[in-house]
Amino acid sequence: YMHSEMVVHGGVRPSVPSAWPADLRTLISTSWSDDLRERPAMGGAYLILRSLIVDMRRGDDTGLEHVRRRSTYVLQKHKMGSSSGRGGAAGGGNQSDVLKKLHEQISARQLQE
Repeated sequence: YMHSEMVVHGGVRPSVPSAWPADLRTLISTSWSDDLRERPAMGGAYLILRSLIVDMRRGDDTGLEHVRRRSTYVLQKHKMGSSSGRGGAAGGGNQSDVLKKLHEQISARQLQE
């Protein structure tokens, strides 16, 4: 009951440690937004988290490859014929475009704070 009152109805959120990377802090705080339009899309959140992991690993992206479920792959292959083309990042556009847009949104949000 107390959780519901404080978090769901009261908008209370835990503090995010300032020692955490700025992109991660912004991702977390925008994910908690009451306005659904301000929340990041899953594709964008994935790219931010992946980028942070690769940075922490000093450029090593081993094991972070996107693995498609077989059913999804077969369905897309059927829709596209026999072509082997793969789409960009979730939400449209390639990864660098999505990251650039997210970084612009993060910078704009930080200026507002």
